[in-house]
Amino acid sequence: MSAELVFLHIPKTAGTSVQFALRHYYGDDEVFWFGVDGPAAPRLFPRKLIGDRHLVGGHKPLHFYPARLDPLYCAVVRDPVARAISLFAYYARPELAGAEKDQQVRNRHLQELRGKGLDPESMLSSIRHCRAFRREITNTQCKYLSRGRHTFANVIKTLGGLDVLVGTVERFDEFYRCLGELLNWTPQAPALHNRSQGNYAANYLQDDELIALVRELNGEDEKLLQYIQGEQRGLWMNIREPQRRRARLSSLPLKPWLRGASWEQSGAQVWPEASVPDLPWPAASLLVVDEPALVYLPIPGPSDSWVQRVMLQLSGVANKQAIVELGMGRVLQRFNTGLLLRDRGLVQCQQLLADSRYCKFAVINEPLARLLDVYSEYFVARRLELATWPRLYALVGRAQGCDQPDLDAGISFRQFVNAVVSVPAGQAHILWRPQYLYLEGAVACDTLYTPGTLVHWYNTLLSCAAAATLADLPPPAGDEVCPQHTVSTGTYADTPAGQLPQAGVAWRKELLDAGLLEQIRLYYRRDFELYASARTGEVIKK
Repeated sequence: MSAELVFLHIPKTAGTSVQFALRHYYGDDEVFWFGVDGPAAPRLFPRKLIGDRHLVGGHKPLHFYPARLDPLYCAVVRDPVARAISLFAYYARPELAGAEKDQQVRNRHLQELRGKGLDPESMLSSIRHCRAFRREITNTQCKYLSRGRHTFANVIKTLGGLDVLVGTVERFDEFYRCLGELLNWTPQAPALHNRSQGNYAANYLQDDELIALVRELNGEDEKLLQYIQGEQRGLWMNIREPQRRRARLSSLPLKPWLRGASWEQSGAQVWPEASVPDLPWPAASLLVVDEPALVYLPIPGPSDSWVQRVMLQLSGVANKQAIVELGMGRVLQRFNTGLLLRDRGLVQCQQLLADSRYCKFAVINEPLARLLDVYSEYFVARRLELATWPRLYALVGRAQGCDQPDLDAGISFRQFVNAVVSVPAGQAHILWRPQYLYLEGAVACDTLYTPGTLVHWYNTLLSCAAAATLADLPPPAGDEVCPQHTVSTGTYADTPAGQLPQAGVAWRKELLDAGLLEQIRLYYRRDFELYASARTGEVIKK
C-alpha cells in the first residue's frame, strides 16, 4: 500500500471538511474514505480495495492500520463536552442537518439508537441508558490516537514514534494552513462541511449535571486536549525526518491547475490573460452559451452563483473543473476562459448581442432580501475577512469613525443602511447596486426571472440535449422566502454585528424599523417595481 497520509476522523471534529479538501486538491481517484469509497466498518484493513491510493481517511482509529505503514497520521481533536453534545445533536436532532439527504441519514441513525436506549429528549438519560452512545463519547479521542488502552499516556507513547499532525477544532484554520503547507496546496481558507444549523448546544451547556458527567467520562481526553492546547500551543506536529516527509508529501499528484503559490499562478498555467473590449458596463460580464443559445446577465444576489454554474456546465469551454475549484468569480474576471461575452472580441460581441436566436435573461432579487443577505454574509458572518475587501473595510471604518475599524465588533444594520443610501445609486458597490442599473447598462433582456421562478427555467433546460451536464446541479428549492414588508420592533437594528445572537433567523426578522424600511423603499423604489414585474412574468425591454 502506498498511503502517504492517513486522516483519523474522530466523529464530530471537522473531518468531513478535510475529506472535501483532499478530494478538491487530488481528485477522487487518489482518495479512499471509509464509508464513502468502501465499507464503513471492515473488520480487517482492506489493502486490495484501497489499492495505490495515497490519501486514506474515515472513522477508523490508528490501531486499525497496519504497524508497518509509514504515512503522516493526521487528526483534529475537540473539547470532549462540545464533541459529545455535537454527536448527541447529530443523532437526536436530524432536522438540524442542512440538506435533506443528510437528514435522512441522521433519521436512520436515530431509529437504530432508539432501540438501544437513546432518548432524543434527554442527553443525560441517553448517556445513562444507551451503552452504545456512552461508549462513543467516552475517551474516544484517546482511542483513535493510540494502539493500546484509551489513555493519554498511550497516545503519547504511540504518536511519539510516528509522523503526526494533530490540531484542534477551535483552531482548525491553523491546522488546515499547516497541512496545506506540508502538501504544497494553493493557500485558501477551509470550507466547512456537515455542520448542524443553529445554536443547538446552548440548552445542553446549561445542564451542570450533564456537563459534570461528560467530563467524568472523558478524563483522558481532557488531558489530551490540555496537552495540545497548552504544551503544543494548539498544534501538535511530530515529524522525525522533516525534509524526507515534505518531499514525499509534495510529490503527491495535485491537480495541474492547483499547483503554484497562488490562484493567479495556477490559472496562468491554464488560460491566457483576459483582454477587455470596449463594451459598456456590465456587458463585458455577460455569460454566453451557444447551445442552447443563452446570454445571462449576472446581478449579484443569492441565486447568481448557481445560475453561473449552470451556464458553465452547459457551455463547451475547457477546464470547467479548474474554473470552479480556483474560484469561478475571480477566474472569469482575470482570464479568458471563453465563457464571457468579452472573451469573443468586440466584433463578435456586437453581432451576438444583435442575434435574436439567443435568449437574454437576468434574475431579479427582492430588494430587501438582497440587502439583508449582503449584510448577513459580509458584515456579520464574514466580517473578520473584510480587510481583504478594501471598499467594504472602508465602509466599516466610516461607520465607526476611524481608519482602522474593529472588525470583531462590526457595525449595525442601521449603520450599514445609512452607508448604502448615502452614496448615489450609480456609484454604489456592485453587491448592493440597484438592479435596474444592470439592465440599463447591458442589453435588453427577453426574460426576467426571480429566484423563485428559476425552477421553470431549469425544467426547460432539462428538455434539451444538454440536460445530462446538469446532473451535479440540482434545481433551486422553489419560491424564495421574501421578507414581509412590515415593520418589526427593530430590536436588533442598532446592535453591532459582533453582539448579534448566533441564531441568524431570529435577528434577521428584527432588524427593520419604520425609518429603515422607508430609507430602503426610497433608495430601491425602481428595484421594487422591477421585482414585482418579474414575479408576474412581465418582460421589460430597454
